Amino acid sequence: MTIADADLKRATSHIENLENQNRMLAAARDAEHLKYVKATELANTGLVRHATQTNELITAHARTLRSSQQETFNAITKINEIRGHAEGFAENMLAKATQDKPVDMDAAWAAFSGVLTSEAIKAAGWGSVVEKKPGPRSVNVFDIGAFQGASATAPPTPVQHAVFQLTEAKVNAQPTPDGYEPPAESNVLIPWATAAATAAGKKRKRTGDTDFDGDGDMGFDDEEHEIDDA
Repeated sequence: MTIADADLKRATSHIENLENQNRMLAAARDAEHLKYVKATELANTGLVRHATQTNELITAHARTLRSSQQETFNAITKINEIRGHAEGFAENMLAKATQDKPVDMDAAWAAFSGVLTSEAIKAAGWGSVVEKKPGPRSVNVFDIGAFQGASATAPPTPVQHAVFQLTEAKVNAQPTPDGYEPPAESNVLIPWATAAATAAGKKRKRTGDTDFDGDGDMGFDDEEHEIDDA
């Protein structure tokens, strides 16, 4: 084996070693890239899920608030109606009091008969007196049964404060996202490797190393090493 063959064998071995290292680095890079993509996908999924839960919670609270406001508005309306009847009865009493006359019983009945239920009216001892019907102004005005214990639907329990941890097990269990593409391969030469090879070649020339040709002749230039017979 010539020196050139030995150098070629060593260079081929180095190239194969570098190629193996390059494949190992590419595989490690692809694995890390896939892990990063899975972690990103998992984090985005958790973010979307928590955002959806938060939006549902806000919607439920808004619905409860609207229901409470409606119940409050209805109760205020009922109170205003009752106040109107009380003011009407007070005005009737004031007019009779200034004239030193008894209260108008029919007007009083029309104003406040609504405080009695139909069962209470029928159960009264009317005797020969004709049973009176509630006046048009007081029919169901004082019925506040709809507001006895009325309350809006309780909103759901708020989302508990829990930090979402991206653990190794969660990331590895995450399936590969659809349409995932590994990073593109790169065939660019490493600059420092090329420079090292150039420096090695220059060192070989400075030390005077020679290569044998295929026919066994030394690789010297005949013109530069011609012997002067004289």
